[in-house]
Amino acid sequence: LETAGRHAEANVELSSLVATDPQNGEAWLLLGQNAIRAGEGQRAIDDYLTPARLAFNRLDHVRGEADVVNALGAAFELIGDPARAAAHFRDAAALRERLGDARGAAGSLRNLAWVDAVGGRHADADATLAEARRLASAMDDPALEADIATDAGLMAEERGLWTKALGHYREALSMRRALGQLEGVGEASLNLGFALVQTGSFADARSLFEEAERISTGTGDRIGRVRSLHALASLDLRADAIDAAAARIEQAMHLATETNLVPVRAVLHVEQSRIARRSGD
Repeated sequence: LETAGRHAEANVELSSLVATDPQNGEAWLLLGQNAIRAGEGQRAIDDYLTPARLAFNRLDHVRGEADVVNALGAAFELIGDPARAAAHFRDAAALRERLGDARGAAGSLRNLAWVDAVGGRHADADATLAEARRLASAMDDPALEADIATDAGLMAEERGLWTKALGHYREALSMRRALGQLEGVGEASLNLGFALVQTGSFADARSLFEEAERISTGTGDRIGRVRSLHALASLDLRADAIDAAAARIEQAMHLATETNLVPVRAVLHVEQSRIARRSGD
């Protein structure tokens, strides 16, 4: 049920399971992770992750405890307690590395880096990402390295460091191309294209957005296609190609409606209003 995305049904089954087997740490952990996905951080901590940790501790199940500690970091981040979130992500990374779980440790370090970045501790965030990158490189995992390069690009973008962001995004795109990950290439093309727009490289950005649109159309990635169409429409507006922009936004709106992307539809409505004003309607 979890893997099928049927979280409500999974919660019913998991709740029944912990009622009959309160020492089932995995079930408590899954309930906690579902609560985090639902935006219920405090409930995750109090009702699910605390008993999960107790259950794993009783069994001396260190790997399970590491997973719970990482989830606690996410829950504390969700409720706006970055200090405790950072402490838990740091502890989870240490536990996972001690277990030889380099992938898990890298994941916890990425989480920690984002807490530091949001908190303005940029040097700490950069150092933590570098450590995550070291682990990924040692595993010879270029997909994870591309994820980390993307993190670095996003963090640089948040600070307005566009030259630095471009370097990270180019690296991520190169890795995705080498891996032949079409959807990854599409996402990386959008990231690099958005950064290029900020530096005035509109022609290069358009080429990347068009590539992303072709990929998302071919793979059936509706969210990726909506983003690509929106990005291309923005460039059309810059070039005073009003009709082309209107057509792309209409396509994007249709896809967003089909996919029930409510926040995206709100943004597209704003774009339609801008286009109407530009066209004099």
